[in-house]
This record gives sequence, C-alpha cells and structure tokens, in this order.
Amino acid sequence: MPGAPGIIGVGHPELREALATAAAKAGATVVRGVGRSTVDPGPAPSVTYELDGAHHTLRARLVVVADGKNSATRTALGIPIVVTTPRVMLTGLLVDDGGAWDRAETTLDVDGRNQYVVVPRGADLIQLYIARHADDPERFNGPERVARFLAAYRSLALPCPDALAEATPAGPCATFPMTDAWTDNPLRPGIALLGDAAGWSNPVTAQGLSITLRDTRVLAEALLDTPTWTPQTLRGYAEERGERMARLRFATALTDLLSAFGLPDRAAKRRRMTRLLRQQPELGAALGAVHAGPWTPPAEAFSPDILTTLALA
Repeated sequence: MPGAPGIIGVGHPELREALATAAAKAGATVVRGVGRSTVDPGPAPSVTYELDGAHHTLRARLVVVADGKNSATRTALGIPIVVTTPRVMLTGLLVDDGGAWDRAETTLDVDGRNQYVVVPRGADLIQLYIARHADDPERFNGPERVARFLAAYRSLALPCPDALAEATPAGPCATFPMTDAWTDNPLRPGIALLGDAAGWSNPVTAQGLSITLRDTRVLAEALLDTPTWTPQTLRGYAEERGERMARLRFATALTDLLSAFGLPDRAAKRRRMTRLLRQQPELGAALGAVHAGPWTPPAEAFSPDILTTLALA
C-alpha cells in the first residue's frame, strides 16, 4: 500500500483495544471485568455473566462467540473442533532493537534447528519468533528462557545478529503449537462462532487477525442481508469460511513444505523445489492466498497433487 514500508505487524492487545474503543464510539456497550459467563442457545439465546459479584442476563437475537482458541463457550455447547498434531512449536518475544532491523523487511529464515521469523512493529519494536520441531529436547522454558531465546538469534543467517541478541525484551516470552483447526459448522441456533473460536490457521503464515476481520465482515453482511438469523439463513457465512480455511490450510502446508525445515538435505531439497517452481510457476500460485487473500488464486492452485509433486522433487 502507498506509504507503508512493508508488512505491518499489529499486536493483538493493541488491536483489541482499538476495536473496543471504536465499537464504544459507534454506540456499542463494552463491558469490562466480566467473570464467568454462560451462553444459553436456541431461538431466543441469552448470555449470563458475573460482574462485581452480581449476575446479569442479556437476551439477544444472536450471540456471536469470539472467546479464542480455547473457547470455553464452544466446549460448553459441545461444538466439536478438529486440531492437527503440531510438527513445530513457535516461541515469540517482542523486543526493542533500537532500530537496527530494516523496518521494510519481514523475514522467514532457517539456520540449523531454528526457523526465524522477524516482523517489524511500530517505533523501535520488532516481533521475534523461533520455531523448532515439537520433539526438540531443548524448549524455551524456565527462568532463563528469555536469555536463551535471544542468544539463539546470534545467527550468521541474519543481517544484524548481535543487535537482535542484545535487544531489550518488551513483552512476555511464550511458546505455542503450530496447528490448524476447524469446525464443520460454526453455527448453531442462536449462536455464531467467530475468529479462533471457530478454528484457526497455522501461525506460520500469520493469518489470525486477518481471518477474524474477514469473519466479521462476512457474518455482518449475512446478518444485514436477511431479517431472520438462523443456521439456515446464515449458511453462506459457514460455507465461505469453510472453503476459505481449507485454502489457507493448503497455503500454510505449501509454505511449510517449501521451507524444507527439518530435512537433513534441506539446501538441496530447496534448490530442487525452487527449480521446479521456476519451470512450473503455477505450482506455487496458492502462496498468493497468504498476502493477496485466499480467494485470489484460482481453485486449481489448491490441488493436492501440487504438494505431492513438490514433495517428490
């Protein structure tokens, strides 16, 4: 986009606060400090929550559930979710590097056991990630995890390793599994799941916020298009989301495959796959789903045969 130096990384807490502020300005009531909440589904759904020691019940035409990956509401409603087995664990840390990193550069690189992801943020902040195989014996945990994480950034594969290794932490150091997840149907009578509560994409392509914002738009348009809000009248949202998430699963699988992360002959494997992509660029068309959106590439770009062809290169 004009005026943008490159990919712009936005933190979840900052974006949530911005959206809550915008919602309040638009006339929504934002309630903070809520304790335990429960949802009663059906044609006339309701939400009961605790606030300052008192119970409150709200009735609505539709309850939109967006309480994250470990959605307690989804579990309570018995809505099944499929979660893939993680091959990789990702550890992240927000740091102040004093501006050493080029703000126009977002990097995905591999050196030995580590896969590095560097995403610029505002001011002097950058988000650092390190991915390692799920069965790697050395985890970034314990009281020394931040020091060990930063020390791992002294890699000659990166342009300013010393500056990154000596950066000042500006947030927590946390590890999470790299998985895909989805529900067959995010709709129930009186209920619509949205964002991570309805399933997520492997974080290797960083689509989490994009998915949630797209969910919001598609669901909002569906609500405006019909006077009755039922799983039948809103099925367009479920169908669009299902195909969109399937395309993103393919794109993340392709991204992971092309990195050849963890293979003993990684450099040679990448050369063979890169050579094949130059000869047949259509094999990599699904990568456009990451930055241009999953509906941009044609349907044939997501053929399972493509993954097989590249894997055998």
